[in-house]
Amino acid sequence: MNRLRFRLTHHLRTTCLQPAHNLTAERLLPMLDLLKDLWGFMRERKKFWLAPIIVVMLLLGALIVLAQGSAVAPFIYTLF
Repeated sequence: MNRLRFRLTHHLRTTCLQPAHNLTAERLLPMLDLLKDLWGFMRERKKFWLAPIIVVMLLLGALIVLAQGSAVAPFIYTLF
């Protein structure tokens, strides 16, 4: 658990402070490491029920980000 917490804080420090338009391998590797650690955590502790929750949260986040400046934005409020 401490390793996952360290990875999360390391990920936030290394990737979130850099510009978003600079998608290089240096930025993508920590993200992939975080996903590997999360998958390892779920597999080791048999917490596969977390996977659908994470997927739905990612999809809702993507919907909000992509519809932020479009005509679809008012219809997002009906989801919540």
